[in-house]
Amino acid sequence: LAKVDSNGKIIWDASSVARVNAMQAAGGKLRLLGVSDSGDVAAETFGLEDGESGESLFVPVWLGYLNTVHIDEAGDFLCLDNIITSSLSKFSREGNPLWGVKLTQDAMIVVSDRENNVLVGGGTQRSAVIEKYNPTDGAVLWSTVFQPVESGASNYIMDIAADNSGNAYAVGYVRMSAATDGQMQKGNSFLAKISPTGELLWVKTDVFPKASNLFRYKQFDVDQSGNVYLADGGSWFRGTSLTKLDTEGKEVWKAVTPGLKLMLTIMLLALAALNLIPVLKEKHQ
Repeated sequence: LAKVDSNGKIIWDASSVARVNAMQAAGGKLRLLGVSDSGDVAAETFGLEDGESGESLFVPVWLGYLNTVHIDEAGDFLCLDNIITSSLSKFSREGNPLWGVKLTQDAMIVVSDRENNVLVGGGTQRSAVIEKYNPTDGAVLWSTVFQPVESGASNYIMDIAADNSGNAYAVGYVRMSAATDGQMQKGNSFLAKISPTGELLWVKTDVFPKASNLFRYKQFDVDQSGNVYLADGGSWFRGTSLTKLDTEGKEVWKAVTPGLKLMLTIMLLALAALNLIPVLKEKHQ
């Protein structure tokens, strides 16, 4: 965990190295309470030799996937443990535990909306699942399970965004397990819109050209009005694009940035044209 200013300069670093150093200074016995705005690690030691014991107040999070930690509008922390206990925990900005719940899905993303309702996405039994939790006590408000792509595929929600009306938008990865004509099928991707009450409004598939990039990059976002923006996860060589969709999932525009591949092609064509000019002049004469 680190804090960075608007210019990218590190203000403070509370990474695992800092925590290990603090634990060593405390003789290996540490209860981490939180991290202040200045980066001070608030910790309280406890000793087992005098019979005192206790659980950590600020639970370390196993970063098995991206987006397993989120800070809501109130400054509270939402943490997914999707490796050991499959649980969702909420902590105050001081690191004090507020509530925790067990999850029945393989959760991969946690976010919050403008009212601090908690949205968790992932997969369960080959289907995509998104759940909404009460920000006060962690009670489940609704759970929506759907299968964008069937025929032996496993569907996972990888990222979620919410608009100002409370609609949730989820993008996900489809791992194809069925073979066609002896060939494994390529991974697919999807984009879904879910109403504030959990109703599945629409689903689009084949959203990203390389679905596996969802594990590596953030490729989508939503503005306050519910327009969706998709990046194709391109490269400096191949180029990239940004596509805007309206609230119904229909394309509004697409902006394309040419990559080095196109530039090299243009240069080669230009050089070929320059080499042909003397030949054409000679024939004309």
